[in-house]
Amino acid sequence: MYPIINNTYKYFLYFILIACIPVFVLAFLKSQKLYHTKKKQSLIHSLSIREKEVLDLVIIGKRNKEISDMLHIEVSTVKSHINTIYSKLNVASRKDLSQFN
Repeated sequence: MYPIINNTYKYFLYFILIACIPVFVLAFLKSQKLYHTKKKQSLIHSLSIREKEVLDLVIIGKRNKEISDMLHIEVSTVKSHINTIYSKLNVASRKDLSQFN
């Protein structure tokens, strides 16, 4: 025969079970955030120094002409760097780049 568990003990076990659910959910979400942060960092590390400079300027809202003037390169070179950045970071627009800020 199985021992009979009184209601107080049973409710205590339910409370413990229910209290643990948010802890596990938060731990899972935290691990996902860390994974995505590390993934973004590894993608950014794949950029060249010049691409990182261009990325920083794009993120703060500079236009291609402004970037070319600041870095003393041609606008076509800026466009080339931006297309390479899009490819390496798997994004399609400047708006998408804001997630790497």
